[in-house]
Amino acid sequence: MPSKASKPRFETPKNRNFVFTAAPLDRAPTIRPINLPPFHAAAAVWGSTGRDHRGHIYYGVSTDGDERLSAHLIEYDPATGQATDRGGAVENLKRLGLAKPGENQNKIHTKIWQAADGWLHFASMDEGGENEDGSKPPTFGSHLWRVRPEGGAWEHLAEVREAVIASAVGGKFVFYLGYFDHVLYRWDTETGQLAGRVRVGSFGGHTTRNILADSRGHVFVPRVAADNVELVEFDDMLREVAAFPLADYDTAPNSSSHGLVGIAALKDDGFAFVTDRGRLYRLTPRATGTAIVDLGTIHPDGTCYCPSLVSWDGESVVAGLGRRQGSIAWEWLTVDLRTKRATVRAATIPGEGDGVLVYGSVTRDDDGRLYLGGRAVIDGKSIAQAWALAP
Repeated sequence: MPSKASKPRFETPKNRNFVFTAAPLDRAPTIRPINLPPFHAAAAVWGSTGRDHRGHIYYGVSTDGDERLSAHLIEYDPATGQATDRGGAVENLKRLGLAKPGENQNKIHTKIWQAADGWLHFASMDEGGENEDGSKPPTFGSHLWRVRPEGGAWEHLAEVREAVIASAVGGKFVFYLGYFDHVLYRWDTETGQLAGRVRVGSFGGHTTRNILADSRGHVFVPRVAADNVELVEFDDMLREVAAFPLADYDTAPNSSSHGLVGIAALKDDGFAFVTDRGRLYRLTPRATGTAIVDLGTIHPDGTCYCPSLVSWDGESVVAGLGRRQGSIAWEWLTVDLRTKRATVRAATIPGEGDGVLVYGSVTRDDDGRLYLGGRAVIDGKSIAQAWALAP
């Protein structure tokens, strides 16, 4: 049985998941590679980034291969440039006596959030044995974890049947989304228990890569059908309160459609977010009800895949790295939130290898740098990559 979470043993810091700085000059950022410590079969960072109240950065590094695999958590200190391996999922399951024979936990795909209890929360997942059309889930499902920012062993919170691919923090809750069919879980940091589950609904094997939550404890998850997509708002008791139609959202019933791919926190407790076809929206929580505004496409020429997003000052612009369909060239995309004007600049991703993929949103250090992850292919092998973007 999963172990019950213990009470926090240190002072709970205020929410420091989001950092805002002065808006930079209208230019592409400086991109610098970060060296991640190697471990067996490390293959990619699929947008799994986070930070703690000290400004340390975290990466969930996923693995790839045919053998038994274990994703790892990496901590990076921007002040020293030191990256430290905080351990792997399967190794910690074995330490706790929870590992099943032959169990895989090859990915950490969720973002890494510092929740109201002060701990860093994330999930590991298996994807072995699944059917891409959604007819069969992975063999071993997922485990929910937390770790102290200051160090120490992973703490196991719960095991769930679905593969948990996305997460968000709102109020005292951590929300987790599993596939297939967009199953939403709510973890209560005060009681230390899973405190709700709802099946939101999806189409075939489609799964969004991000969900959103605000300080009220409201959470926003796409409900996907073959011919209709809406962003569903749930209150802090997981009661559905509203639904908003979404355009330019790929509903292919397999892993080729990624749903919400870039998210940017804003100062008003809201978010900007972009779909996998490049449609940009702004979400604003209000006492009279949540408002969602369609800002058009993030690329002035139309359809674009933009799997990273940031708003430097949280109010004037949003920006991210994107690629036009069929292109291997990355571009720096900027949209003025007031005028909706979109601009494009060329961007060069430093590092070795081909097939470079870049993912990540929100995660910034105390000096304002944005942290992204991804992968490159070197000699036919996928290698985990990380970058820091200075405005």
